Amino acid sequence: MDEQLMTYDNSGRPIGLKERKKVHLDGDLHKTVQCWVVDSQQNVLLQQRAHQKQNAPGKWDVSFGGHCVNFETPEQAVLREAKEELNLIIQPQKLNFLGVAQRFSHEGKNREIIYIYLYETDFLSQKLSHQNEEIDALKTATITELKNSYENNDPSFAERDSAFQSLFRYFKIPFQVQPSL
Repeated sequence: MDEQLMTYDNSGRPIGLKERKKVHLDGDLHKTVQCWVVDSQQNVLLQQRAHQKQNAPGKWDVSFGGHCVNFETPEQAVLREAKEELNLIIQPQKLNFLGVAQRFSHEGKNREIIYIYLYETDFLSQKLSHQNEEIDALKTATITELKNSYENNDPSFAERDSAFQSLFRYFKIPFQVQPSL
């Protein structure tokens, strides 16, 4: 059985659970999470999305993310996704909520309410391992490198305007907003 996602009306009120494939097929509004993992030197952990992924295959992306399944809260989804995708155990008290965004893509068939987080930890000293179905590779980049990639519309990155902007605001780094495509 496919994952069950809670769907929402345009006011953000829950409608009910629906299979993930049908949610995307029907263009239902649903919740997702994205999380940046950053160390004390402002190095950011990036994932390269698996090449077999339907959306943004092979692109560099936020450290991890995914759907809120069943009746999960966004925070519960972040904790689960960190463990599943990176074998990272998050201490909830160190998780920083950066904001909420909406994203409509694939001709309106992927309608997401995105909860964006940041987790500060010394990830280089941890034994991270990535989930092969989701991630092909991991690498680090500095905030400055990410800012340059974002402002230059680097095609090797997944489109995550809200996540990038939230990251830059958190670290008080001025950036030039990119025009929507």
